[in-house]
Amino acid sequence: MRKSTRIHCLSLAYAAVVLAVGCSKPDKQEGTATVQAAQSPPAQATPDTCSQYTPIAADFINLYIRHLNDREVAANAPDTYAWLKSSALVDPAVASAYAKVDLVDGDPILNAQDYPDSFDPVGCPEAPDTVRLKGNGMDLNVDVRIALVDGSPKVVGVGSLNMKEASSGATHGGEPVAAPPTTLPVDSPEVMRRLAFYDDARKRGDYWGPSGSSHYTRFDPEAKFLGKYPVFTDLDCGMTHGEKSFWCEHGKMGNDTDVTIAEHVTMLLNGDVLAQQGRLACSQHLCITSDGKAAGALQPAMWSWMQEHCQFDERNYYQCDS
Repeated sequence: MRKSTRIHCLSLAYAAVVLAVGCSKPDKQEGTATVQAAQSPPAQATPDTCSQYTPIAADFINLYIRHLNDREVAANAPDTYAWLKSSALVDPAVASAYAKVDLVDGDPILNAQDYPDSFDPVGCPEAPDTVRLKGNGMDLNVDVRIALVDGSPKVVGVGSLNMKEASSGATHGGEPVAAPPTTLPVDSPEVMRRLAFYDDARKRGDYWGPSGSSHYTRFDPEAKFLGKYPVFTDLDCGMTHGEKSFWCEHGKMGNDTDVTIAEHVTMLLNGDVLAQQGRLACSQHLCITSDGKAAGALQPAMWSWMQEHCQFDERNYYQCDS
């Protein structure tokens, strides 16, 4: 259990890194809670790179806080390496870097012994591709570096992991590539709000879903889809014959349309929808797995994006061009 009085301090490993950087670069400011290295501007950076990458960085760090909280209360919660490997927001190189760190020295992502309940973005003071996030109620900053990896924006560095490498913009096999013509829509705050609702229900032991919902949706208290979303156990979904919409047989309520179900289940992050192409089938409102389980609601802006960039087969499985 975390202490009620939060005390954060630099890990020994982080202190050593800061000392090393300070020796080689005397003008480097000391005492920051993040590790910064001299970086050249990203080759593909544009004036709005920071605004495009900010939602991804914020989603990542707040989902990481949820992961840490899960590890405190759930015996079978994944370890951080497995969580990083499974995240659609994170480049595999980050997990590899994490695996090489001696965790006795502290958390290499936060570089602190304690952490706040959430973080808010405060801009990109170091480089357009490096988003700074400030802990709510704590004097703790974490920098998250984003780059295009095979056409998709990913977390490629955070805290003291892979932050020394100068960014070179988009990469494919280590070589710079041109940025794609479009990026994914910015995630709605509703995504995190719904996840928080279900997290609160899980902590209360109320596995029928959020108490404020008019449609209670039972979920597995242990399992999580993609390591973050509830796995709904009383929804069996299929496609409406001759249409491109879904219906779901509800364990308590009978049959409901995808429009109704989407109002009460968690909402999927746009990056996760893109990463799961070929594995999920999506209607305008809801995405389902190959075994007919509701994965989550689709954000309206993502559906519009998919109409332009994705091809759907007769079962609503999709493949996208970005």
